[in-house]
Amino acid sequence: MGDKKGLRNIILIFIVVLVAIIISLIFLSKKNNNIIQNENNNETISNKNAFCISDNNGKYAVFNAEGKQITKFDFSNECDFYNGSSVVKNDDGQYGIINTSGKFVVKYGKYSHISQIESLYKASNEGVNYVLNSKGKEVFKTDDYKFDLDESSDDSNMYKATLSNEIILFDYNGKKLDEINSNSKTSYNDLRCKDLFCEIEIDNKTYIYNLKEGKRIITLDGENYINTHKGDILSVYLQNNKYNVYKNDKLILDGVEASNGLDILDDGFAARNSTYTLYDKDGNIVDDTVFFYKDTKNYLKKDDYTKSTYSFYKDGKLSKKDDTLVSLFSNNDISLQNNYDNSLIIMSSKKEIPCYNNSTCYGYNFYDFSGNAVNKTSYVKLKTGYSDYMLVSEDGKTEYIINKKFEKVSDDYDSNSIFSIITNDKKIHFWQVYKDGKYMLLAENGKVLKENIIEKVFVSSSIPSDIIQLKYDDKVELYNIKEKKVVVTLDKNVTFNSYNDLYINVTENGVNNFYSYINGKKFYSK
Repeated sequence: MGDKKGLRNIILIFIVVLVAIIISLIFLSKKNNNIIQNENNNETISNKNAFCISDNNGKYAVFNAEGKQITKFDFSNECDFYNGSSVVKNDDGQYGIINTSGKFVVKYGKYSHISQIESLYKASNEGVNYVLNSKGKEVFKTDDYKFDLDESSDDSNMYKATLSNEIILFDYNGKKLDEINSNSKTSYNDLRCKDLFCEIEIDNKTYIYNLKEGKRIITLDGENYINTHKGDILSVYLQNNKYNVYKNDKLILDGVEASNGLDILDDGFAARNSTYTLYDKDGNIVDDTVFFYKDTKNYLKKDDYTKSTYSFYKDGKLSKKDDTLVSLFSNNDISLQNNYDNSLIIMSSKKEIPCYNNSTCYGYNFYDFSGNAVNKTSYVKLKTGYSDYMLVSEDGKTEYIINKKFEKVSDDYDSNSIFSIITNDKKIHFWQVYKDGKYMLLAENGKVLKENIIEKVFVSSSIPSDIIQLKYDDKVELYNIKEKKVVVTLDKNVTFNSYNDLYINVTENGVNNFYSYINGKKFYSK
């Protein structure tokens, strides 16, 4: 009985000590971590959810996307979050790394110096150099005194560590991809990426990597460039307007000439010269005198340039020949058609219609690949952006917006008064109308969103792509074109100081104010 009682006492003492240790660790963690409030400590790999701003003493603190202050004003440098973390510095000149929750992933003083290279870090201590990932983990170290670290020139998906006689490549998470022996002094401009495909030119060889698979997939002689990709299909520009096409590392097209570029289609490829050559998925030629295409089975050919005879092909078979048509819209520029609907061909016919000042013009119609006009009304003017809607004019005097059913969805406006506007990321399209000395804002479907704007709509590359600036007689609005709502309203005499992906900094009545794009609230003043 006594033995059992003693055992219970030992267990009880052990539990008490364990609880005390846990409480002490939590206390120390909070004491050493300058977090003010942190309800959600989930780490993120995004660089769009936290930022630093300074107080009047030049000290910086971390704020989240809603403008909530995460840390005290304890840092002597402006942090810049990539892949969920940023380097920071204290008044003693010590470096550390914090995540977007304000927690240290590398404590002050562990390294004598830390430089942030977007998502990775270059650190050093006692003559040894390190590469750290965004979580502060050492992924590489060397005592080579020539060590340096660069990121790709057009984004931050791939990184290059240069040593005395070799180059080591990493992805944005710090995973080592390759080691290449070289004395080449390549610059960061030699390292380029398009999404998760990257290339580097070293010693007159081009190495191409698939970051999704985490490996090198292609090695070519000379300097070559990634052109475009679609899924696991990749086209590479060689030299002299020639291209290779690969499926992963398998060569499909070898040295195809395409002076105007090469397109990857759903069912093959198109090499664009004066006419287009279509190839199937295996690289076999389908047709080499194509004028316009949707894919390798639906396309248009111009048979007789003297008589302007066109042949329509649908599902791989000739469906119609037509000698009443004049030309494709916009001098064979297929971008307008493809953005609107590449299953239809915009062409003018020899039938003239009244237009402008009592003159006549060729009218444009939309034809399917059977060669039939699918719209009843002919247009003398067509214009669109990245949209399901198009701006048209029947007579050149007034214009309006139609949908893909050719239905009129807007009011009539004077010719040349409607302007197509596309956001920086090419994802959101809208219209601006100049009328009676002021501007109107229309959604892509022609619906009026805003009126009485006194200046042209301002789209800046420095602010989120869905935020636009509208100026009125008595105020300025920051408008979310995607959500179709005002996010911030400011005085008309406001001075804009700086833009950011997450906030805007303005001066109002001599005070520096910061507003969040997320909730529109003023979250800090100084």
